[in-house]
Amino acid sequence: MEREEIKEIIKKEPWQIMREEKSIENILEKFGALWKFPNRPSEPHAWLTPVFHGDSYVNLDFILSFPNLRKLISAMLGAMIEIKIKGNLKQEIDMIVSSSNSALLGEALSGSIGAIFASTEKVNQVQKWTKAFEIPASTRILQVEDVVSTLKTAKEVKKAVLEKNPQVEFIKDKDGNTIIASVVFFRSEIRLSGYRVFALREMKSHLWLSENCPLCKKGSPALEPKKNWKRFIEF
Repeated sequence: MEREEIKEIIKKEPWQIMREEKSIENILEKFGALWKFPNRPSEPHAWLTPVFHGDSYVNLDFILSFPNLRKLISAMLGAMIEIKIKGNLKQEIDMIVSSSNSALLGEALSGSIGAIFASTEKVNQVQKWTKAFEIPASTRILQVEDVVSTLKTAKEVKKAVLEKNPQVEFIKDKDGNTIIASVVFFRSEIRLSGYRVFALREMKSHLWLSENCPLCKKGSPALEPKKNWKRFIEF
């Protein structure tokens, strides 16, 4: 995307962008945020965690660098929370908590629904609660992430918050599953035991244990997508 095009986009109101692009998936494609394995063994596939490899990835970093796009996506998430989460939980959310990866999105959403916000921080590759304050007792927390696939980061966030703030309550559905609001949810063979994800866009993906990854066996290198994003989206 050229500099002049970026300047034109940033001038637009969120409703203009939505009218032009019509869907969250079109926005992902326009901004080069969506990657699928191109079925060429010479090309890399996604190293998601030390345990899992995958054939799909979404990188929202560039999209969330636009203030108007953050406002648009947070408004869409707010509407989804209002409609999809039964019991009108939007009125009961005291706080939004996100991982460090999703802090820009979580902060924008908290402003749109009138909640306080905090994010964990990545310390030695693990999400940790490093804030110099204690969350008030009985605070009801909604967990928000930009993309959910393996649940590794989401689980780290919840654990980190509860270790330092055991008096808080993560919002759950009627079956007792912790609710996560997300822009994209990659539905795969992984079971979401204890969690329920509400997303603006669900996409099907394949996850494999690293030792059983068929793409590795075909010669495709497993690389961390964000660190190698230019190579991932080249094709």
